[in-house]
Amino acid sequence: MFVAVDTNSLIYSVRNKIDILAQLRSNFGPSAIYIPDRVIKELKNLVENAKKDADKEAAKVALQLIKQRQFPIVEIGEEGHTDDLLLAWAVKNKAAVMTNDVQFRFRLKESGIRVLYFMQGKIAE
Repeated sequence: MFVAVDTNSLIYSVRNKIDILAQLRSNFGPSAIYIPDRVIKELKNLVENAKKDADKEAAKVALQLIKQRQFPIVEIGEEGHTDDLLLAWAVKNKAAVMTNDVQFRFRLKESGIRVLYFMQGKIAE
């Protein structure tokens, strides 16, 4: 399964010390994680501008994790809202999306995209 992971899921996994890839493989079989380029930009923005130190630190660790695990970074587009671009990319590439954003999950499901999210520290569908 190909899974694009959004910013809030990465932050959640860091804060809760969850290995997303290990859980995906354990629960859903062979899986590959992709990080949208816009998520990288959002994480870098959090490192620089988040009001809470905990948010800055979680974003910094998420960026380190992406680099360390060598997750592929995919270009999803320059113009528009990140969620809109991620949805279009997922449709085009037949990828699942991991997000904890309830409204975005609803939009993804309406578009026929497989949606994953965290529930009580576990990946749910």
